[in-house]
Amino acid sequence: MSMTLIVLRDKYPAMFVNDEKIKGLVKQLTSLLAITIVIINNVLQPILSANFSCSTKTLDCIKLKAIVFKFNV
Repeated sequence: MSMTLIVLRDKYPAMFVNDEKIKGLVKQLTSLLAITIVIINNVLQPILSANFSCSTKTLDCIKLKAIVFKFNV
């Protein structure tokens, strides 16, 4: 998804708007959007879906697992 946005950043804004200023703004913000998508998919999604593993048995890791289990996140 991120690579598609980066590759098509000159073309996809025209599908939604006609204003050149907004198209330029969308082109500028596309990199930030792509980075955000990567961060969410690689960092937050495993935690939110409880598909994560801690490499050590630190107190923080144990607490995080307990929170995920308790709230069934």
